[in-house]
Amino acid sequence: MFVQASLVVPGATTATSSRTHVAMMNGHYYNFLPSWTVDGNINQSILACLHTATSGVTEAWLRIDLGSVKSVFSIQMWYRNDRPDVSTNIGRLRGYVIQVVNGTDSPMNMADVCFTDSRTVYNSTILLDECKRTTRFIVIYQNHKSKYDSAPILEICEVQVYGCETGYYGINCSNTCTHCKNNSTCDIETGDCDKSGCALFGYRPPACNDLFPDCLQQNYGDDCSLPCSEFCVDGRCNSSNGVCLQGCQPGYLGSHCNRTCPSGRYGKGCKYPCGDCFNDITCHHINGTCENGCGDGFYGEFCTTPCINGTFGPSCLYNCSGNCFDNKTCDTKLGQCQKCAPGWENSFCNKSCETGYYGINCSKTCTHCKNNSTCDIETGDCDKSGCALYGYRPPACNDCLQQNYGDDCSLPCSEFCVDGRCNSSNGMCLQGCQPGYLGSHCNKSKNIHIALISTCMYQFSKYR
Repeated sequence: MFVQASLVVPGATTATSSRTHVAMMNGHYYNFLPSWTVDGNINQSILACLHTATSGVTEAWLRIDLGSVKSVFSIQMWYRNDRPDVSTNIGRLRGYVIQVVNGTDSPMNMADVCFTDSRTVYNSTILLDECKRTTRFIVIYQNHKSKYDSAPILEICEVQVYGCETGYYGINCSNTCTHCKNNSTCDIETGDCDKSGCALFGYRPPACNDLFPDCLQQNYGDDCSLPCSEFCVDGRCNSSNGVCLQGCQPGYLGSHCNRTCPSGRYGKGCKYPCGDCFNDITCHHINGTCENGCGDGFYGEFCTTPCINGTFGPSCLYNCSGNCFDNKTCDTKLGQCQKCAPGWENSFCNKSCETGYYGINCSKTCTHCKNNSTCDIETGDCDKSGCALYGYRPPACNDCLQQNYGDDCSLPCSEFCVDGRCNSSNGMCLQGCQPGYLGSHCNKSKNIHIALISTCMYQFSKYR
């Protein structure tokens, strides 16, 4: 049996009503007061009952003030019972409603109706009606009149309200509503929570006494209908707010792991910088790989290894020209040389000198060669056509043959030089003179020199 407390306390609970009936009895006016409905007296004689006005009104009502908000289950009413039969006694009550209101000034037509009388047969004048509400004010309301009256009339002798203090339910109000988010109220009979739901996330409303099956897995929310982020570690999150319990998988950030790493970062906690990916596109946010290859000057899975062995460009796909000065390697990003080796030009040193030019930056001409013919682009050596000027020594054609000297190698060395060879600039014999000749150029005969000496000696002796 479901048992609740009696919420109407005689002497403490108050009642008000619409205008009451006043009758002349034994020479005195008799007023049928609403307070008699909460005085604990269940006598059903009209002299112990409320009797509302019999004319001049369009509605009749009795309002019970419980003193504070209560959790109500049912209303019991003792109606007038001093006429011959139940039908006659109850006639004026047919079609009544029970309402709950927010305050004493609430309009009756805006009240919350918890019970509407639709009985066709009444077996008793003591009526018990269910009214599950959380409220302070109970109103018994009538706007119908019988065919014998000119106004709606209520003749209520006593009212008792059954229920619990707010926050309690069940047999003898022994259970609390703490399982509900709105823990001040729950179904007074079953403990079911209102539309606010359960106090603990993941529990199944309205009873809130068991978990949703999904909450045991990878879901969260009031009814566990929201999936945890697939990027939570182990796929598990807090059942109330969806926060990932073990943090995020590599490549993701945020309490719900619903944000990828910012550009240029990857991995667990996004703590690793990306390598040099092609066109500055960010790397894969999870594993750091460059999906479109590497940028200029780098290669490898993560594009962090600089180009080696004379390569350059995206993913080190291209080879340097090999013509940088002093055999140095080219720039690993653009492939350019700081300076070209002789015979090559432009920033990549991959263009040979045009015909008739040679040397560093192709700045020298081949005019020392016969007919300005092609010369070696690096050394300037002339081809088999030889030198432009007679007497120069091929292939360089930058010094005289060993038998000539002078600015244009047009002067022959002395025929009396040993081996006929002389210095190409001044004509001095390199190996000395042949017998019988003297001088740096071997152009003086020894015999003449001796004759001159003899003559001089003779003249000297003559004058002694």
